[in-house]
Amino acid sequence: MHATVHREGRTYIACGEGGVWVVALDEAAGDRLLARRHFDGSVTGVFMLGAEIWVELQTRTARPLGSVEEDLVASSATPAVSPGLALSNEPLLPADAPPIPDLLPPPPIADTPLGTVQVAVSGRVLWSEGGQIVVDLGRDHGVVPGSHIELSVRADDESPLGKFERRDALAVGRVTSVMAEKSLVEVGIGETIPVDAQAIITTRPLTSSRSAPPRVAGIWTVAAVVRPFFVLEQLGFGALNEVSVGYQASGPLRYQLQLAPIGFASAGDGTTFTALAIGVVSYDTRLFEIGLGFGAQTVNYGDFDPGSGLTVAQTLRFGALDGLNLSIRNDVSLFHREFGYSAFTGQAQIPVAERGWLVLEGGGGSVGYAFFELGAKVLLSGNGTRGSVFLRGTVGYAVLDENLTSAELASASSDTTEIYYAGPLIGLGAEWRL
Repeated sequence: MHATVHREGRTYIACGEGGVWVVALDEAAGDRLLARRHFDGSVTGVFMLGAEIWVELQTRTARPLGSVEEDLVASSATPAVSPGLALSNEPLLPADAPPIPDLLPPPPIADTPLGTVQVAVSGRVLWSEGGQIVVDLGRDHGVVPGSHIELSVRADDESPLGKFERRDALAVGRVTSVMAEKSLVEVGIGETIPVDAQAIITTRPLTSSRSAPPRVAGIWTVAAVVRPFFVLEQLGFGALNEVSVGYQASGPLRYQLQLAPIGFASAGDGTTFTALAIGVVSYDTRLFEIGLGFGAQTVNYGDFDPGSGLTVAQTLRFGALDGLNLSIRNDVSLFHREFGYSAFTGQAQIPVAERGWLVLEGGGGSVGYAFFELGAKVLLSGNGTRGSVFLRGTVGYAVLDENLTSAELASASSDTTEIYYAGPLIGLGAEWRL
C-alpha cells in the first residue's frame, strides 16, 4: 500500500501493480472491498486535484539500442567543447519554443485508458428462510433480475504461519426481485444459508441440483401416507397406511421410527389387520444411506397360526434423499423361534421438474400385505430445509391377506383357508420438516 485518499465514506488505496482498491471501512458491519481498478502501470500514489481523484503511475518502456557504428560516427562528428565553456543542465530549445511550466497536470481521467476493470461488490444476508434470501445488494450496486449471487461464510484457520481467514462458498443463487439497495435471491433444494453470510455478485453458475441436492442436517421430519382401497368381488373397504418420524443429525446419522405398514380391511369374510413398527439408525450421506433397525410385526401367514413376532430390518439407499434415488428395505422376522424373510419394500424417485418427482413404490410379505403404486411428489413450500412441506399422490393396487387360525379352519363351512382382500388404491401423503 503506497497512498490512500478518503472521500464520501470510501477509501481509495494505491496498491502498485494491484491497481487501486476501493474499500468501505465499517467497524460495525465489517470492512468490504467494493472494487479493484487496474491500470497500464504501477500505481504509486493517489491524490485529490480539485474535485477529482487522480492516480500516479510508474511505467516502464523499452526502445531498440541501434547500431554501435552509427553511435561512433555521431560521436566523432560532435564538435568539441571549448575549454572554459560551462556545461548547462538546461534543455536546448528553439528560440520561439513556449516556456515549460513547472508542473503539467495529467490529462483528464475520461481520456486516459484504464485497462481492465474488475469489480467485486460485496454485501451480506439480511434474512433467510425456506430457500428465499434477502441481501443488501440492489440496483444501486448493479444487481438486476437474473443476476447470480455467491453466498459464503468466513472462518479462521490456524497454520504454521499463523491464523488466516478462509471463505467457504455455500451456494450460488439467482436474483428474482430487486429494489434499490436490496434483492431477493432464490437458492436450490437443500441449500441452507445463515443470516449474516457474505453475498457477492458473481458470474459463477448456479449450484442448485435436481438429481443430487445437498443433505439437510439438523431437522425433524414427520410424514404420513394414507392408501384407501375398495375390496373387489366383495362389498368391503380397506386401507394400507404409513406413519414415520425422523431426525437428520448434523453428523452423518439419521434416526427413524416407522409404522410401515399399518393396514386393515373388512368385507364378507371378516376383518384382517397388518402392522410393522421399527426403529432404524442409519449412516446417512448426500448420496448413500445404510441402516439397521429393530421392531415388531404381525405374521399373518406361514407355517403357524397368525400372530406377532420380532423384526430385524435392513435399509439401503442409493442417491440423494431429495434427488434421484433408489431405496430398499428388507425385513426378517423371529416367529416361533424361527427366522423367516417377512417383507420387502422398494421405492424409486426420479426428478422430473424443479420441484417435482416421479415416485414408484411397492412391496409385501408375510406381514400380511402387498402393494404397488405410481404417482408424483411435489415440494409445496420451502426448499427441503426447515419449514418445507411435500405432498404426494399415487394410484395403484393393494392386497391384505391372513391365514385362518386352526380353530377358524375347523369351524369353516367352506374350503377357504385365508382371508384375501384386494383392490385399486389411491395414495395421499404429506411430509413436514421442522
